Amino acid sequence: MFKRLMLLVGALAVLVGMGMMTTTAMASDITGDIDYRCMGWDNLDYNSDLDDDYSFSAMRSRFGFAGVVGGNAAYDFVLQNYTELGDGTNGINSLYKAVFTLNNFFIDGFSMTFGRTPLSYGNERVFGAEDWLLDVDPTYEGAFGHYAFDGGWVDVVKVKNAEGFDLTTDVTTHGFYMHYDAMENFYFEPYYLWTTFENADPDVDSDKNAVYGALFDYTMDALNFYGESIFQSSTVGDTDFSAMAYYFGVVYDFDMSVDPYIGFEYNVASGIADANEDMNYTPMGSTSAYLGVMGMVPWSDLTAMNFNGGFTPMPGLVMEFDYYTYEGNESGEAIGTELNAKADYELNEDINLELGLGIFTPDGDDVDGAMFAWFGTGFGF
Repeated sequence: MFKRLMLLVGALAVLVGMGMMTTTAMASDITGDIDYRCMGWDNLDYNSDLDDDYSFSAMRSRFGFAGVVGGNAAYDFVLQNYTELGDGTNGINSLYKAVFTLNNFFIDGFSMTFGRTPLSYGNERVFGAEDWLLDVDPTYEGAFGHYAFDGGWVDVVKVKNAEGFDLTTDVTTHGFYMHYDAMENFYFEPYYLWTTFENADPDVDSDKNAVYGALFDYTMDALNFYGESIFQSSTVGDTDFSAMAYYFGVVYDFDMSVDPYIGFEYNVASGIADANEDMNYTPMGSTSAYLGVMGMVPWSDLTAMNFNGGFTPMPGLVMEFDYYTYEGNESGEAIGTELNAKADYELNEDINLELGLGIFTPDGDDVDGAMFAWFGTGFGF
């Protein structure tokens, strides 16, 4: 029933949006962006010569249009193409976003959105943004209720992660995400998400995954404190699993002309434990967007420290540096270190350039380090 309803609503949204576009074209918001990145690896697997000097270029293009219908409804559509240049067979076209929103739905301050959309609220790591990785497409289909109240808002979501069509597992997530401004410079965001993995065999119970999390952000003069904790409880077949993770960080902004800052972040994530002990596993979340651009170390069985800093040597140019130390959470053994440097230059309000270098040094005498360099540009309108 839910599938049929979503197909009907999606078709209605497309028809209404396309029809209204012809009558409200002047009021529509048309956007687009193109991101290009040339990436080069040296010693990607850091233990052989097979992948030395591995490199490729990728480009992601998006075109969107949005508008208002009748003053109390809106539509937003975004088309996307991802291509690894030089390979004519791998161009991927997709509907990145297609939603229809009804504002003040029965009550003031409550809106309902139907369709397909990315779902990320900022720094949270369950539905975390992975936009730096051009080929990641974190979109979901479903219904989203949004209620704004004095001091914050709450979202209620029911989305389809994957459709099995009775051949493989259906995956559905529902829950809530809330933002509350406790004071002028302090907010926190609790959330609860329940995911079911519906097995094709009706005699097999659905697998379940429950996520409880909350993050906070507090600014006191030049200091910014932030953090998040996550707990997951899952049942796969007849086996219960659990996972936990947390991080906290602090950033200090200096009152100087070049806007320097320094920061520190501490990460912990559980991983696979001994089979004879309580079963733990990797928490669902993001990796390379938060733990180094190279993605050499996943957010699993991990204790990581990050020392970071940056400054603006000239208007439009931002220089940033990150140094990571990694060790196993269960074993306590060192994994390695990573050093990243990035320059981001805003040529004008529509065009930006980026340049970066990452060096990963694994622990141990019998393996070599890996190096990752990239150049990119972005254009938007």
